[in-house]
Amino acid sequence: KAEWEGEEGEMRQRAASFLGTLFVKVSLLDTDEDLLSRVAALSPPLASQGLVRGGCSSAQLLSAAVGERGSGALRALALKLLDGESLSEGDAHALGRCLFDKDDCVDLQVLCMHLLRVRYETPDEWRGLLRAQQETVGGAGKAGGGKRVVQIADPFDGTHKSDAFSPLIAKHLQERWHVVAVGQCGLSSGPKYGPNLRDISVSLGEGDAPFVGGGKADFGGEAPLFGWYADQSDVSGALDRWVSLRRNIIKRPFLATSEKFVNPFGAEILLASAFHPSFGEKMFDMAETASEFKACVIVRKGTEGSTSMSLSRNAEFLVGVRRDGVSSMDRYHFEFGPSDLGMDTVPEKDQQYEITTDTVVAKIKAHAEKGSSGDEMFDKRVKVTCAAMDVAMAFIDKGEKLKEEVKSS
Repeated sequence: KAEWEGEEGEMRQRAASFLGTLFVKVSLLDTDEDLLSRVAALSPPLASQGLVRGGCSSAQLLSAAVGERGSGALRALALKLLDGESLSEGDAHALGRCLFDKDDCVDLQVLCMHLLRVRYETPDEWRGLLRAQQETVGGAGKAGGGKRVVQIADPFDGTHKSDAFSPLIAKHLQERWHVVAVGQCGLSSGPKYGPNLRDISVSLGEGDAPFVGGGKADFGGEAPLFGWYADQSDVSGALDRWVSLRRNIIKRPFLATSEKFVNPFGAEILLASAFHPSFGEKMFDMAETASEFKACVIVRKGTEGSTSMSLSRNAEFLVGVRRDGVSSMDRYHFEFGPSDLGMDTVPEKDQQYEITTDTVVAKIKAHAEKGSSGDEMFDKRVKVTCAAMDVAMAFIDKGEKLKEEVKSS
């Protein structure tokens, strides 16, 4: 389709996402209202249809952004979002199906994506969107083995400041807790393009970090040294289709969070990170109310772009587990940091340096083979992170709280 090709299509996508974002801004500047009034002048007959902001109605905005294109279902849902309405779980599910439909209007899809990002998603919306997202996973599932699967879902855009070492976390969890680790990864959609889990696992090689396709996986044999890896492009073509779109519209839509929850192989435990303050609680709520995971470990205040920890501060862990058939999760919130292992803290700037996939992989391989990477800072971070994971897993497996619980305010 021409929409997918060339600079004109990319510019239309950016314009649609910009106009949608402008319309739902909390506070409009004089220049914003001036632009919206010019948008309204393009279609005066629509002036009374929908919410009006800056002299422009939602129907006028939609007309300027995408014309008459797009399915009736997606256009109706876009107008609800522009009018400031929250969607029911059913409407959100319908919206998700439209967003993942390659035959619907791309400009309208990116407009809706940006609307969700700007005004944040409600719990009902998350449940509907995640259900639609999971439906894009075709024919996946776990077969054989009997071991629990832990899904490790680092942010897909990676890190360019500190080494990420999730394959060593996978190795530790497999050896210490007798699980199978699967790393959920894919190409970066931006805006960062540092080494990510996909880059690292590809470089580690098929022998120690093999990729498993989108079909059934048999985890019954001996687990690879660094666990298995699932590439988003193999798991869900509908999600992978959004990579180029997200690179074009630049801003990170809700997919940056939701893609971590795709569960192609029936994992029981989700291990993921949340860097920004409110997202730890949001991701815990998503795992509890909008996923099939039986347990979750959400790491906050680690290092950006990974589930690895820093030596500069305590990390926060939100751990949840469903017990005795109860749908809600038994919750445990604790902090863990260098001082828990008798280590001194290290300023963040002293842990940050230019990194490449090759240098990270060399350290991971050396640590796995010799117990040390040759980089003392790296080794300490691995030790602290794995010790913290043991505290989380002890709660999931045995209900033990090895660290004092952080009380919610």
